[in-house]
Amino acid sequence: MATTMPWGETVEVLMKIGFPTEIFTLDSATEGVLDQDYLDGTLIGTDVSPYLQELTISRGRTDQLSTINAGTASFVLINNDRRFDPINESSPYWDAVAGRTGVQPRREVTVKMNGITVFQGVITDIDIVYDQDRSTVSIEAADDFVILANNAFDSDLTPTQQLSGARVSYVLDLTIVTGK
Repeated sequence: MATTMPWGETVEVLMKIGFPTEIFTLDSATEGVLDQDYLDGTLIGTDVSPYLQELTISRGRTDQLSTINAGTASFVLINNDRRFDPINESSPYWDAVAGRTGVQPRREVTVKMNGITVFQGVITDIDIVYDQDRSTVSIEAADDFVILANNAFDSDLTPTQQLSGARVSYVLDLTIVTGK
């Protein structure tokens, strides 16, 4: 459910902090079907917009001479019931079977404004603040350029001469980058 801001714009923040559904299970008539996209299941985005307090999105560069940075989003969520606390075993995002939380880095985040996606990335940092009457959680997210920037490439991966577009395609298709 999108949250309507005081100036009339609707904001929707979806975080894939739940747990996988449609997981492949051997010898199951319904969950043993191999025509799924992923054998380890799919995560469904959880709408956290009702808890949204602050939202900041930045991308690109500040001027013509500065470097281009990865797109980032940071937002603050109300956390009075500790639902976004990664160590809270009573959280609706806690998986008792696996013994872990769904609120963790590398989970996907999508921000939509008026139904248009304005940011898509992964969680990079989670900070929880406890005040006397109020608890909040600050989530930092970055787009996929941060994943590309954190990869180390061996020198033997450099092909011979290529046009710039072909080189970019070559690098982006490497298993080091795509993980596939």
